[in-house]
Amino acid sequence: MAVSPSSPTVLLAVADSLIGLHFEQTLRCCFGVLAAADFDEAMERLREQIPVQPGPALLGETPDHPVQLVIVECESRFDAALHLLRTIKNTPELRTIPVVFVADGDKPATEKLALEQGAADFWTMPIPETVLLARAALHVQRFRRIRRLMRGSITDETTGVSSRRLFEDVLRMEWRRSLREKSWVTLAFVAMDGYETYAERLGQGSVEECMLVLAQALKVCLRRPGDMLSRLSQDIFAALLPVTDSRGAPVVSQHMLHAVAGLRLPFPGSVSRLKLSEHVSISIGTVSVAPDSPDGFERFTESAYVALGLAMADGPWGVRQHVPSGSSL
Repeated sequence: MAVSPSSPTVLLAVADSLIGLHFEQTLRCCFGVLAAADFDEAMERLREQIPVQPGPALLGETPDHPVQLVIVECESRFDAALHLLRTIKNTPELRTIPVVFVADGDKPATEKLALEQGAADFWTMPIPETVLLARAALHVQRFRRIRRLMRGSITDETTGVSSRRLFEDVLRMEWRRSLREKSWVTLAFVAMDGYETYAERLGQGSVEECMLVLAQALKVCLRRPGDMLSRLSQDIFAALLPVTDSRGAPVVSQHMLHAVAGLRLPFPGSVSRLKLSEHVSISIGTVSVAPDSPDGFERFTESAYVALGLAMADGPWGVRQHVPSGSSL
């Protein structure tokens, strides 16, 4: 009962050598297996394999951890097993990994406490091999399903960039950080010129394919770990640029213009009567501030919309920058 396409890893934190050997031999036919001699080593194994993800470490944003199931033998050191469980659940990069407790024989009180603390299941020995494999596969499949749902809520389905929901969360975090550290932050709104016309002429599927290509080109222009590209609406991307001042914003804007112009994507049909380019173009509105008050957050995003509106009114390849008086809102 292998879990395909790639076999996940099960981490065994089992002190009893006979139980550990039985589990390891049974699981190896379908899973990668890591064995830890004690709970401290188990936690160390989990932490050392946390995937590296640049940018904000938000739940669901990191790639899947290679360990997708933890099996903990709690017969001899139940308090230590609970501590391991709590530590996993309190670590953002690990908390979605299912943790299963294993004990010898029925122990209703122990099982109740483990489940209340966040254990995904409680298995009692002995466990037939077929049942062990089926239960392990079930928990891994559930883990993967949860991760897919989480990614769907923070990722734009078409372009793969961050969703509006994640953008709004991270934007507020960066605003508070800039306010606390007295640093600059820049927000750029990037619109595809003529999105609706493109969709009318070639269909929604074609314009979404175009947005995917644009997203890939724009992402290349965001070169620092904290930079973030999101899809704000059908035709608008948002680029969040922490620690970028009013001098850095135009540089990034020019990189974006050149990246999209270099694609030379033909715009469908005649554009002679429209304020559009023969090739797919973008307009960019930016706002750069060094916030000095929490009250300026709403005006920050409003200023970016205003700048984008002015850029779009200028015609294809328009760029407008807003820098508030005194560099704050």
